[in-house]
Amino acid sequence: MRTLDEGKIKKILDKYRKSFFSGLYAYLILLTMEEKGEPTYGYEIAKMVELKTQGFVKLTMGTLYPILKKLEKDGILKSYWMESKDGPPRKYYVITDIGKEFLKEVKKLWEALRSSIDKYSGVSGN
Repeated sequence: MRTLDEGKIKKILDKYRKSFFSGLYAYLILLTMEEKGEPTYGYEIAKMVELKTQGFVKLTMGTLYPILKKLEKDGILKSYWMESKDGPPRKYYVITDIGKEFLKEVKKLWEALRSSIDKYSGVSGN
C-alpha cells in the first residue's frame, strides 16, 4: 500500500489555492474599501481583510500591491499620495464610480455562485 506524499499534496494545493483565491482577493479588497467608506492605504486594507476574515486571509504586500495596481489600471480604483503623521507619505486608494458599479455586479456574481455551489453540494441556503 502506498502512503500519500503530504509534501507533494501541499505543493499542489498551494498552486491551486493561489489561482483560486486571486479573484477573491480583489473582491475582499473592494468590500473592505467599501465598508471603510474613505480613502485607505495598502497596509490598512491588508489588516482589515485579515481581521474581517478572522485570520483566514492574510494578504502579503507582494500579493496586495499587484492587485491594487491592476484594479487601478482597470479604472476600478484611483490613488494619490498623502503625508502621514506616522512616517513617510502613503499611497491612498479610493473606489471610483466605475469601481462601485463593478463591485455591485461582483456581489451579484458572488451570490449566484455561492447559491449554485450550495445547491450542488446540498448545503441549505441559511
